[in-house]
Amino acid sequence: MLTFLITLIGGVLGASGYIIAKRPDAEEIISRIAPYKGGVGIAMIIAGAWLGIKVIFMLNDLVAPLSWLIMLVTAVVNLSLGFLLGYDLISEYLLEKNEKIETKGVQAKQKLTGYQSKLGIGAIGASILYLLQFWFM
Repeated sequence: MLTFLITLIGGVLGASGYIIAKRPDAEEIISRIAPYKGGVGIAMIIAGAWLGIKVIFMLNDLVAPLSWLIMLVTAVVNLSLGFLLGYDLISEYLLEKNEKIETKGVQAKQKLTGYQSKLGIGAIGASILYLLQFWFM
């Protein structure tokens, strides 16, 4: 259930520009959670890594391929969008110490930034699928 909430909140933050363009009244709500963007990003990375490990262990048990696929998609979206949202915190505490790694981090962020809204919408969809999978499978 926690993974669902983290993915949903991260998706809303990731797609905030798109959501506000479609529903200007949502800006007030999004502005309340925006200061926590970095923490949500780090939580998404942790949730994505946890789901990725869970998917690896599910490879031996191909009984539920739909569950496997939903978790894999959720893990990839969480890791990608989590990196974008948490980049400032990651950079501050990990990447500043090594210029080569910091340069690669900046390049990765620049590649993913163009996809932030799409990743946000994907995260919202993945969170809903994850919740449905949690309830029904």
